[in-house]
Amino acid sequence: MLHRLVVGSSHGWLEGTLHATNASFELLEVSALDRPGLTPSGATPIIWSGGLGESLFAASPETWLTAGWEQLSAAVPTLPDGTLIRPHAAHVISDAPSCRRLVDLAAPHGVGLALAPASMLTEAMWTCLEDHLERFFSLTSGLAQALVLEDLPAPGDHPVALGGGAMPGPLIGELARAYLADDCPVLARAASPEEAAQWLGW
Repeated sequence: MLHRLVVGSSHGWLEGTLHATNASFELLEVSALDRPGLTPSGATPIIWSGGLGESLFAASPETWLTAGWEQLSAAVPTLPDGTLIRPHAAHVISDAPSCRRLVDLAAPHGVGLALAPASMLTEAMWTCLEDHLERFFSLTSGLAQALVLEDLPAPGDHPVALGGGAMPGPLIGELARAYLADDCPVLARAASPEEAAQWLGW
């Protein structure tokens, strides 16, 4: 079954409101640790997990230790029901194991996971990219409530539209088919659903 594709574009990481046939997704440049006081708008809010660095995407070792997890644990119950949290390599939710831990923490509060492979990559992962992508998907099998897709020329670069970077689209398409629920929405930075599907090999 073809996963439902929703496309959109923006500057920086994919953001804005993306409309599907029977749902809307609002991707926001805020983090759970900021306790942004999100107001339900009728769209599903997708936010970053956040970290303890000096800016939203600055890494800090404290982020992955007790302090970061305590702040995330305190913030999750304050989020609107239905909120999805997407990971980033510099955030509390940064890799596949922390994604699984997030689901255990957040599901009782109606908060879920938006898997975002491009934002989880570090420079060190680039040399064995395919192995890390397989790990992202396999260890979160069935847990993601949305998939956020962007392309990257290299880790640390600004994300670009699908096909404009070096991410292996057909592999990601294969992994999505293997490990995502059939009705999991795929939110892609692309000009059209057809262009996104072609990049994924669908």
